[in-house]
Amino acid sequence: MAGYFEKYHIFRDPIHGFIKVYDIERKIIDTSVFQRLRRIKQLGTTYLVYHGADHTRFAHSLGVMELADRVFNTIVEKDKTGDKIVDWTQDREQVDRKRVLIRLVALLHDIGHPAFSHVGEKELFKPGSSHKQYPARIIREHSELRQVLESQEIKEMDITPDKLADFILGIGVDPLLQQIIDGPLDVDKMDYLWRDSYYAGVHYGRFDVDRLINTLLIAKLRQQPMLGIEEGGILAAEGLILARYYMFLQVYFHDIRRAYDFHLTDFLKSVLTDGKYPEDLQEYLVYDDCYVVHLMKEVMKKDDENGDKARIFIERKHYKPIHCVELRDENTARWEMEKFYENVEKLKDIPEFKDIDFRIDRASEAPNKFLEEEEDFIYKIEDGDVSDPYKSISYKTDILKNLRKFEILRLYCPESSTINEIKTHIRNMRWA
Repeated sequence: MAGYFEKYHIFRDPIHGFIKVYDIERKIIDTSVFQRLRRIKQLGTTYLVYHGADHTRFAHSLGVMELADRVFNTIVEKDKTGDKIVDWTQDREQVDRKRVLIRLVALLHDIGHPAFSHVGEKELFKPGSSHKQYPARIIREHSELRQVLESQEIKEMDITPDKLADFILGIGVDPLLQQIIDGPLDVDKMDYLWRDSYYAGVHYGRFDVDRLINTLLIAKLRQQPMLGIEEGGILAAEGLILARYYMFLQVYFHDIRRAYDFHLTDFLKSVLTDGKYPEDLQEYLVYDDCYVVHLMKEVMKKDDENGDKARIFIERKHYKPIHCVELRDENTARWEMEKFYENVEKLKDIPEFKDIDFRIDRASEAPNKFLEEEEDFIYKIEDGDVSDPYKSISYKTDILKNLRKFEILRLYCPESSTINEIKTHIRNMRWA
């Protein structure tokens, strides 16, 4: 087993400094399917608004692996010398196996993303499919990657491609390990919030990641081992929650970024067979950002509807946001939403606007959406009841209590000679 950890390489990273990559992981990274992630922007179309945000899924995947390793080592060491909630922390071989498993899952968790990451994933995948199914398929079916994953160093850890694929799909996974990758305090969020904030040139996504990781531990809820946190780490966890909240409002749901999301989706629906990504794996993997942009440039040469869709994106002639409604009061939200849609229909019925392509966008349909029900986690009370020292964070922090579910509705239309007249009609309507 020691062979896995014998030889390593160092990758420089602007977020985490030096990232240690073991020899077999380097071979995974060198496969063509992993190198494809260099051509998938982490934030999709956001670079058209925040010009520095052209970082990739490649860098994010390395960062997630680095943080997963740090979190795993932290919680294992604490449990080994402290509460001893899980027995495998006392077994070096089991610890090594699970450590390799969590590193490989973290490294490969995003390997199936389509072009521009999350853009159009609801519309462009066939029913019953999504970007989450493709990593598992790639791990099982891509011959070059599978050959590396079946190497002796990984076999010795009792890890197979099928086990990695099942983990990513959430099949038969240890909940404790799964929460490291996908949970309220997961390493995916930790990396993308810091990384997205850094490259977008904003500060909203920054929080005390070192303090957060150093206060994580193995907790227990109804006899089930879970990823939890020490009471002293609650402020750092609140920082993570607020970072996600503000990044959504300021970056992920930026009005112009969202306009380019639906422009890109329109284009892909028009050029993909049946308007959906191909099910054939090799055909699917062709679609990265570079290929789609090249396709747009080719289609632009034609004077037709598809050429116009490509031109909107390439020449940055996006639709304009003309009205926005924020629904934060639970008592009036339903009425305000109905009124919003009613007013949009009234606009469409005005004769001079009948040919206008009005578009509606909703925060609840955006990627990286903030859902407060996902933010609950367990913390350990210092000097608390020894029989049950673990409590839900919702009992402790006012941050979650004061964050309310919200919805944001936006209305867009193309730039035209009538846009000022449309805005005048909007101002004269009752929206709330």
